[in-house]
Amino acid sequence: MPRPIAFVAVATLLLGLVLPVQAGRFNRVLSVGDQAPRWQGLPGTDGRQHRLAEFLNRGGYTVLVFSCTVCPCALGCERRIEQIHRDYAGKGVQVVVINVGDTPSDELPKLRQRLKRQGFTFLCLRDATRRVARAYGATVTPQVFVLDAQGRIAYMGTIDDQVWKSQGGPVEHPYLRDALDALLRGKRPRLVETRPLGCEIPYDDAE
Repeated sequence: MPRPIAFVAVATLLLGLVLPVQAGRFNRVLSVGDQAPRWQGLPGTDGRQHRLAEFLNRGGYTVLVFSCTVCPCALGCERRIEQIHRDYAGKGVQVVVINVGDTPSDELPKLRQRLKRQGFTFLCLRDATRRVARAYGATVTPQVFVLDAQGRIAYMGTIDDQVWKSQGGPVEHPYLRDALDALLRGKRPRLVETRPLGCEIPYDDAE
């Protein structure tokens, strides 16, 4: 079962204190501008095996979202992720959700059923060993990485300021949307990195 991250990090987002930071401040493995680790062989809910190169070869931007099916933060973001997928699909942006959970509901058959039941149209891949998440330095669900057509990291962090707001409400700081809008205009996002907040990814020390 995923565990919430430290209270101080939660309070930071709830107070709206996500400020400009140096790339890599919240990620011990990667920095903005780095080449994203390449991966292959991840099974998808579409019945195919996928590799990162196939998404990069289409050009545009690729949004990787590390997620799971039991974290309340990840579940609360799903419909906003789906809406981003729909809103930006025609602008050269691909949204790919990578499931890193460790419960029966995170297995592919259950994932397929869930996507169909919820009406989600984004592609979901299964990283059962969490090797891809580890390579990206991902620590929580949900956690986002935006890659350009050359596979360089252009933004990483959280989706928006609603991740830890249990009562919902309007999004005041749509960090991922703001980053995508800037990139699509050929600009560098004002915030290239924000603190990822959510539930801890269940890494096994033996992995």
